[in-house]
Amino acid sequence: MQRCRQPLLISLAEPREPRRIVNRAGNPTSEHGAAFACDAVADYLQECGFRKIVFRGDTAYSQTEHLDRWDDRGITFYFGYKVFANLEERAENLDHSAWTTLQRPSRQNVKTKIRSKPVRAKEQIVVDREYTNLVLTSEDVAEFAYQPTAVGRCLATGRNAATLEVDRSPSRTAASSLVQPSQDLES
Repeated sequence: MQRCRQPLLISLAEPREPRRIVNRAGNPTSEHGAAFACDAVADYLQECGFRKIVFRGDTAYSQTEHLDRWDDRGITFYFGYKVFANLEERAENLDHSAWTTLQRPSRQNVKTKIRSKPVRAKEQIVVDREYTNLVLTSEDVAEFAYQPTAVGRCLATGRNAATLEVDRSPSRTAASSLVQPSQDLES
């Protein structure tokens, strides 16, 4: 009988050095045991003298019952959060001035020579098969206070809205006419 495993890896951000690997059974959810493992790593890092600890993770790791404790310990956390109807409504009702264009940091300067980029195979498949090609033109972000049920204080919650446009390549005008250009889609 073959067994599935779902490892949990907790690492340092910059050197990507593993601090803890938990080999879990494949059946439980991805957040299973994550808070306990994060606490153990935070304890270790604080004992070693680290002054700033940041937890990052996807929506599965935003276990609200642990956020107050981590905040009290001075731990910063950036987790994705599931989009619930009440959050979606609050984001939709934000004033236009609350939104700002997301400025992504530029890539690192190359110290040697710039490598040639590989051929963009997926882009060519989209064109060849005449799929509608949506291209990201901008991203806007807004931040508002939100207090989840299991948390004793308000948290800063961000919302990201992406503006996508249809690629109007001459060979794909029939396929691209199905989607309106500049249609705002939120990710």
